[in-house]
Formats: sequence, C-alpha cells, structure tokens
Amino acid sequence: MSGIQIAGGANISEDNIEGIQAAGAFNLAKDDLSGLQGSLGANIAMGDIEGVQLSGLFNLSGNYMSGLMISGGANVSLKSMEGLMISSLFNLTNNDASGLFITGGANIANDDMEGRMISSLFNVAPENTDGLLITGGLNYARYQNGLMISGGANITQEIDRKSVV
Repeated sequence: MSGIQIAGGANISEDNIEGIQAAGAFNLAKDDLSGLQGSLGANIAMGDIEGVQLSGLFNLSGNYMSGLMISGGANVSLKSMEGLMISSLFNLTNNDASGLFITGGANIANDDMEGRMISSLFNVAPENTDGLLITGGLNYARYQNGLMISGGANITQEIDRKSVV
C-alpha cells in the first residue's frame, strides 16, 4: 500500500506500507512500514519500521525499528530498536537498542544498549550498556560504560570509565 489509510475503526494492510495509517482503534501492517501509524488504540507492524508509531495504548514492531515510538501505554520492538521510545508504562526491545528510552515505568533492552534510559521504576540492560541510565528505582547492566544514577540501587558486574552515583 502506498498512500494514506484513514478509518474510524481499523486499518489492515497485507503488504508493505509506504505512507500513513490513521485509525481510531488500531492499525496493522502485516509487512514493513515506511511512514506513520497513528491510533487511539494500538499500532502493529510485523516487518521492519522506518518511521513513526503514535498510539494511546500500544505500539509493536515485529522486527527492526528505526524511528520514533510514542505511546500512552507501552512500546515493544521484537528485534532491534534505533531511535526514541516514550511511554507511560514500559519500553521493551528484545535485541540491541540505541537511542533514548523515556518512561514512567520500566525500560528493558534485552541485549546491548547504547544511549540513554530514563525511568521512574527501573532500567534493565542485561548485556553491555554504553551511556546513561537514570531512574528513581533500580538500574541493572551486566557491563556499564558510562553513568548510572538511581534513587534506589545500581547493579552491575563490571564498570568502565565513569562511576556509579
């Protein structure tokens, strides 16, 4: 699909999307998305995303995400994430992450993290972290190269250059 889809309920595309999906309930791209998905409910793109997802509840990238995810609830990238994630509950990426994650809840990068994580509850990067982790609760990284700031606790197995505050 190349162009614009607008629906009060849902937009569903079986093919790649180059353009915009805007819906009241949800948008579903069963393949790659290059462009924008916006909904009051959920946005789902099962392939790669190069662009923006804006939702009231939930954004999901089924593969590689490059761009911006903003959600009133949660952002999830099932593979790698490169860019900016902002949510009220949590941000999750299952592989490498680079960029900036901001949430009122938890940030989780299940592989290497390069960039910044800012949260009120906790930041978790179980592999290598290169950058800044700030939280009111708990920061965890196996290997930290950068700065960890926490109102609660910082946990790491190995630290490089900078100190833990």
